[in-house]
Amino acid sequence: MKKLIIFLLSTFILSVGVSSCGGGSSGTSNPGGGGVSNQALITSFTIDGQLESTVINDNAGTITVYMPQANDLLRLSPSIEVSTGASVLPASEEEQDFSDSVDNPVEYTVTAEDGTTTKVYSVTVESRASDQALITSFTIDGQLDSTFINNDAGIIVIEMPLAIDLTSLIPSIEVSIGASVVPAGGIAQDFSDSDANPMEYTVTAEDGITTKVYSVTVESYASNQALITSFTINGQLESNIDDNIINVNMPLGTDLTSPFSPIIEVSIGATVDPASGVEQDFFGSHVFYTVTAENGGQSIYQVSVGISPLISYNPYDADRLGAGDLYKEDLLTVSNVRDGNNRYIITLGDYSREEIITVTNGSFNVQISDPNGSNYSDDELTADGTLNSDQVKAGVDGDVRLSLGIGDLLNIEYFNQTVNKEQYILKTANDVQGIQHDLDGDYTLANDIDMSSIANFRPIAYDKVPGGDHDGAKFSGTIDGSGYTINNLTIDRENEDYIALISYANNEAIIKNIGLRNITIVGNDDVGGLIGFSEGGEVVNSYVSGSVSGRRIFVGGLVGYNQGNISNSYSIASVSGDENVGGLTSRGGTITNSYATGNVSGIDQIGGLMGSPLSREVIITNSYWDIGSSGQNVSANEDPDNNYTGVENVSSIINNGGTYQASLKIGGGNNPTYEVADVFVGWSFGNDEDNPWVYLGDGQWPILYWQEEAQP
Repeated sequence: MKKLIIFLLSTFILSVGVSSCGGGSSGTSNPGGGGVSNQALITSFTIDGQLESTVINDNAGTITVYMPQANDLLRLSPSIEVSTGASVLPASEEEQDFSDSVDNPVEYTVTAEDGTTTKVYSVTVESRASDQALITSFTIDGQLDSTFINNDAGIIVIEMPLAIDLTSLIPSIEVSIGASVVPAGGIAQDFSDSDANPMEYTVTAEDGITTKVYSVTVESYASNQALITSFTINGQLESNIDDNIINVNMPLGTDLTSPFSPIIEVSIGATVDPASGVEQDFFGSHVFYTVTAENGGQSIYQVSVGISPLISYNPYDADRLGAGDLYKEDLLTVSNVRDGNNRYIITLGDYSREEIITVTNGSFNVQISDPNGSNYSDDELTADGTLNSDQVKAGVDGDVRLSLGIGDLLNIEYFNQTVNKEQYILKTANDVQGIQHDLDGDYTLANDIDMSSIANFRPIAYDKVPGGDHDGAKFSGTIDGSGYTINNLTIDRENEDYIALISYANNEAIIKNIGLRNITIVGNDDVGGLIGFSEGGEVVNSYVSGSVSGRRIFVGGLVGYNQGNISNSYSIASVSGDENVGGLTSRGGTITNSYATGNVSGIDQIGGLMGSPLSREVIITNSYWDIGSSGQNVSANEDPDNNYTGVENVSSIINNGGTYQASLKIGGGNNPTYEVADVFVGWSFGNDEDNPWVYLGDGQWPILYWQEEAQP
């Protein structure tokens, strides 16, 4: 028996030991034991707009993603999930170029939680003609509710007010990427009988084979909208509609005892009582207006007409604090007030000021900056006791509260008014650098600005991780150069992307009437003189001279990578890079009435005007480049595999003994054609915005109407 017990005990100990050793050999995490995982797997890899599920082969370490042919594979940002505790490089959401990944897959390395175990995945992104043939959006201006779309049944229903004529409606239509639709969006159609006979729209997928037919019905319903959308009185200063309260502000001196005849606009199909244009007595009391919707529902509006003070920004600027702090000393102007002695209290954020002032000509200025600092806490003031510009901007983006009285009496009640955004005035290099503090502001140059005091300028809206994507900050405001120039700008960031005066501009940005002279800009990708990457804004009446250099791709004299509109502009800067290099821009967008004459150099996809057109996006009209000075025989490097269209009047001009010899692009598609022709046929010559070209005679370059003299 003892031998049996000893044998069983030994067997138990052995089994426990073996079990323990077996559990530790895998190196995986042990929830009960606190170990770390050696799992290094990509569990999910997706790209927005991909055609089907991603194919991940963990054993082979390969990943395949299929994208529509219409997608540009140069800039894709995959979303990646990995094993718990693991990390991956390149990181998730980091932009990558997959255009050559079929032959040269992009490698992603996963490092497990243990910091030692790694696994490399080879990622291929392949273009495939999409078979998706869906209407993703179908809207008509003035419709009552959201459009009903049933993709499975191919049914679309829209409800319109009874007052809308259904015989000529213009739908806006969005379809699957690369697909087309017939009839096209933007074309008027008769939907008056669509309830009985729905209008058919046929979507053809990118593959040219797959189709889907949608039956569209537009139905008329009585609208429940009962709104006053506009209320104006002749001669008014302003009219504010806030919920169901309307206040009309009249100029100082208006006889309020006389009746007024307001012009009123209401919701489609609705009526208003009293009617528009009918005389009313507003003196000493409110007038109530009743709006009746198509379905009989009603809204009542209370309308008051009076003379109230107006608050606005003072149109002139004051001295600068430096370091990019922009402010105005006499920041606010109160107008439409009686002349004589007036007491006022004005509140702006945490700022409050009370004073008796003698008013002349119906207005006075409120000085916000306080050199004594008595009205501010320490953190609101700069070193010299002046109100910090950021604090001013934070306050004026909200409401201003004013109390105004005659003499010592405060006998006019408080009122609130929202102040419009400030128009900043730029005078110094520090002012230009200070644009970074307010990326949606409106800026105007007051004079030429020398930037040589800043050795290495930090681009406006520059916000990224080195080697990674742009990380959020985008310029969305306006810069008006007023014909002045920014000179001697130097930016030396050869290992960084999105390098230019403005690093990244969104589709609301407007840059106009400005010149950059004698600039020296060095970057990596997306490098330009004025803008590094433009999402879709406007560049108008602007130019660049000097040098722009990118270490890799997407380099342009004026704009690095363009998805916006460039018009009436030029570059005489020398431009160099590796791939996608152009005298004006590297690729994409719309170019009108513009030119480039600087030297352009690179290795692949180089053009005198544009590096390489981007399919679906490029439209170039009435623009030229200089073959001789640029060293490039083409305006946009033409790849016969690119099916780009819409390129017209793109011309190369050779100054040839007083004559102009031109290669005029007259076609598009897979086999564009050329002919020698008079390059200026169809161009707008004159001396104004509508006719921007000025012809100076034989042997001289044509210039733009706003240029003071011909540029070299």
